[in-house]
Amino acid sequence: MDIVDAKWKVDQLLKTYPHATKVLIELRTFCVGCPMSRFCTLEDVCRFHHIPLEELFAHLESILSSFEERSYP
Repeated sequence: MDIVDAKWKVDQLLKTYPHATKVLIELRTFCVGCPMSRFCTLEDVCRFHHIPLEELFAHLESILSSFEERSYP
């Protein structure tokens, strides 16, 4: 995925693409609302929840491509 990087923090992902919340919930992570989201990278999420990085990015790409490109502050 070209837009999001594995080194992005969960917080950064959710602030930039709020609709990515759906992906994290569907993958049964505990990231949404977690106080550690400011510190955990997407790479960390995959490691902690035993999700292949490619699977996370495939889900993200699917959900993000279904929305228009928007600019969030």
